[in-house]
Amino acid sequence: PAFLSALKIRILSRTPSDLTFSIQNLDPPIANALRRILIADVPTMALEDLTIHDNNSVIPDETLAHRIGLLPLAVDPRAFHPRDKAREMHTAD
Repeated sequence: PAFLSALKIRILSRTPSDLTFSIQNLDPPIANALRRILIADVPTMALEDLTIHDNNSVIPDETLAHRIGLLPLAVDPRAFHPRDKAREMHTAD
């Protein structure tokens, strides 16, 4: 493709867990597609099930639980194991 001839990628810093780089002369839709691909490959964690016992605020429980679920968690996701939902549903009976 023609955009590759003017493309400039510069690595600013690199560690085993982080990479900071600069891309120049790239159309915004292509840069956005690259950003989405990179975000999809980054392991993330979020609260999935949340029980609120005593909420006396004006925010409904569902809204509060949703907002808490959006908070970023500063944890190493490799230290956790994915839940086996099929097994949990079977043992819940």
